[in-house]
Amino acid sequence: MFLSKNASKINKKQVLLLDLGTLTIWFGLSFALFYFIGFAFLPFFSFCVYLIFAAFALLATKSSVISRNIFQNALKIGIALSTTFVATALVSWFFVAPSELSLICLLLFYLSVLNFISLLLFRSAFLAQINDKNNAVIRVLLYGCDAIAINTATFLKTNLQQPYKVVGYVSSDSAITNTDQKLPVYKTISAIPFHLIDVVVIPKTASNQSKINELVDAALSHKIKVLSSYQPASSSKNKATFVLQPFSVIDLLGRDVLDFDQENILKSIKNKVVLISGAAGSIGSELAKQVILYQPKQLILLDFAESALHDLFIEMEFIAAPNVVFPVIGDIRDLKFLHKLFNTYKPQLLFHAAAYKHVPLMQANPFQAVQTNVFGTKNLADLSVQFEIEKFVFISTDKAVNPSSIMGASKRIAEQYLQLLNQQKNSQFIITRFGNVLGSNGSVVPLFEKQIAKGGPVTVTHQDVIRYFMTLSEACLLVLEASALGKGGEVFLFDMGEPVKIIDLAHKMILLAGYEPEREIKMQFIGLRPGEKLFEELHTVTSKTETTYHAKITIAKETWNLDKLLHEMQDLEHVLYQKSDIELVEQMQKMVPEFELQHNITCCK
Repeated sequence: MFLSKNASKINKKQVLLLDLGTLTIWFGLSFALFYFIGFAFLPFFSFCVYLIFAAFALLATKSSVISRNIFQNALKIGIALSTTFVATALVSWFFVAPSELSLICLLLFYLSVLNFISLLLFRSAFLAQINDKNNAVIRVLLYGCDAIAINTATFLKTNLQQPYKVVGYVSSDSAITNTDQKLPVYKTISAIPFHLIDVVVIPKTASNQSKINELVDAALSHKIKVLSSYQPASSSKNKATFVLQPFSVIDLLGRDVLDFDQENILKSIKNKVVLISGAAGSIGSELAKQVILYQPKQLILLDFAESALHDLFIEMEFIAAPNVVFPVIGDIRDLKFLHKLFNTYKPQLLFHAAAYKHVPLMQANPFQAVQTNVFGTKNLADLSVQFEIEKFVFISTDKAVNPSSIMGASKRIAEQYLQLLNQQKNSQFIITRFGNVLGSNGSVVPLFEKQIAKGGPVTVTHQDVIRYFMTLSEACLLVLEASALGKGGEVFLFDMGEPVKIIDLAHKMILLAGYEPEREIKMQFIGLRPGEKLFEELHTVTSKTETTYHAKITIAKETWNLDKLLHEMQDLEHVLYQKSDIELVEQMQKMVPEFELQHNITCCK
């Protein structure tokens, strides 16, 4: 069940103010009454003591007094006022003349009864108003009119505590054939009467991403909440249940479901020993969850992060057969360890996802970037040749193209080395290159989500910066498809769709969270960080692309200058351990002439 963010809740401060207002009003009226009828004395002192005690008594019990149950309210108010009456009478006994005490007690009792009745009535009316707001019908517009949409509508009507009412559907398909659904089907976004709608619900299985984006944009422009729905695995066929949750920007930037050659992927993985480096990372862990579905003989999960690897292994135990998944803690920079690993498991297929990838951090740590991204990759590649691995699939990045950062240049050098090995050895080395992955560790989406949750500001590096995005599951499926398709030496490029302006992404995430940009959540421009560019490229200007049977995968035909690479790799290793970081970067620029460092190296000399 999903409770709307705007659903009315009992505000304890409001109730307390209501209580104090009631006490003050009766205090003033009683005091004025006694004054006008000419009482011989005015019990001002006792009434003030009563008012103070009543306020503290109600404040002390407000956590339990505030209840939707009228009997609980009556009991708690009665206890608070009775305690106040007794305490005030005891104080008055010390400070008031005995001849006046009995009359004062009678007046205090009269005041307590009036306050009890007033507080109970006012609070009941207040809570009734809140209940009316919570019980108001929430008008829902559903995207799609297929079986999923119909089942979602049925569930919203019968299974949720909140009174949702489906008032229509959005679909370009023909009208709903179910005779129980006598509701309009809007075929165009412009035809939707948004003033009659409170919530838009979009199933996660919905297709036609462009129309979904159009619908979300229109809903947000009308300040209408957008939710996504999905059917959990625990849902039974006889009684379908659905979960509603806030619509995510990942859903918004997703694309229509792609067709994959499942048989070819199965053939490339089934009954083979598969090794995934960087398995505990976002891409590595998603690869592991997808690879296990294709029945590998063994799946070796290699990572340096103990806790993250442990969490992944616990999760994999629920979806894998016994004695198939093996977690291994280790460092790809440790050649002796890797040799022992290869000798023990003898992998046939390797997905290399381990890398340092945070651009600004690697700008400040070039030694670690080169040692891990270049020579860690070299260690795995050399052992793959030695142990005659069938395929080595390298997870590269668009930042390796015309690199402006140390991280990008290190990945480019690793690409070059794999190309060299592929020309000389029997093992097949395949490179996959794509842009930003939504939801991956360190990506901009989780950062924005945290900043929005804290109330802002949302930090954007530059108003013109753009990036390519794809979902984690889609990226990993394309990696598997490319690995099955590749014959060695290819640089596979994935269709990343249209580039996204980061400022537009931030703006939309704020709207999806239910806030108004700039007024409720500020956006702040902080400038490009070290090594960052305004835009990324998937291939060089001089390279050509070649199509494959998959519409979303192309092959980059690039010119590789590998004649001096072995000698340059030796020089790079010497500089890495013997020279300064500045000299290390200079050596990288010799190996990658298009590498133009955007910021100076200042952390180390």
